[in-house]
Amino acid sequence: MIVLWLTFVLVITSGYSACLLSFLTVPHQKAPIKNFHQLSRAVQSGTHECHLLEGTNLASFLLRLEEDYLRELGKAIVKNEWYYTGEDLASGGHISDRVAEIMAQMDFDLFYGDPHFKANLVISDDYLAQFPVAIAVKKKILL
Repeated sequence: MIVLWLTFVLVITSGYSACLLSFLTVPHQKAPIKNFHQLSRAVQSGTHECHLLEGTNLASFLLRLEEDYLRELGKAIVKNEWYYTGEDLASGGHISDRVAEIMAQMDFDLFYGDPHFKANLVISDDYLAQFPVAIAVKKKILL
């Protein structure tokens, strides 16, 4: 009976020690950036970069917004010339765990809609602005 008890205690303590040791040796993962406020803080602290598609007016848009953190983000993008080209966009090679990309949700779905690729990205639900869009069609007048 004592041998059975000692075997049980040995198995439980060894399992606990192994679990604790594995927890202590695995590096902690930081929570991903989920909104523009967190992104701005990360860019200002130097841990992340934020890239925009070359030729868009999004940087000047950021510089004109009321929120300080968005203006600071725009200043960092302009100062460091953090832009990517259409070729970079097609390959997706410019995105990393330290580089964020700002573009329209529709463009994300178009370029990164593949479930295998999208599974490795964190796409925020945050937005900068909403633009009303209308369609004008000429009426045909039937006589």
